[in-house]
Amino acid sequence: MRYSTFVRDAVTKYQSSDVEFQAVVRPSSDQHMSVSLFQFDVGGTLGAHVAPSWQLFTVVSGQVLVSADAHQMMLQAGDAVEWSPGENHQSTAVLESTVLILQGPKPFLT
Repeated sequence: MRYSTFVRDAVTKYQSSDVEFQAVVRPSSDQHMSVSLFQFDVGGTLGAHVAPSWQLFTVVSGQVLVSADAHQMMLQAGDAVEWSPGENHQSTAVLESTVLILQGPKPFLT
């Protein structure tokens, strides 16, 4: 068994506020996928930005309003949305929320 503690950092890019993340799996030369856990305070916002690769945004707990282009959707625990590379999007927590984000070179949802 191996043990690790993941460091939490504030998200400061994209005019984000009240959001912290932990990198669980970082991409490497042989692995092109990343997994990150995000903690949103009430009203916490991951500001508008373009997806650099396929992104699967899964709400583990809480409630988050997500938007892409002119579309908005309220997500709650168990819901997920996928953004394609180049898609502009933003996320704001309505309740304190935990979100798991996977990024990779291929779509996650089929």
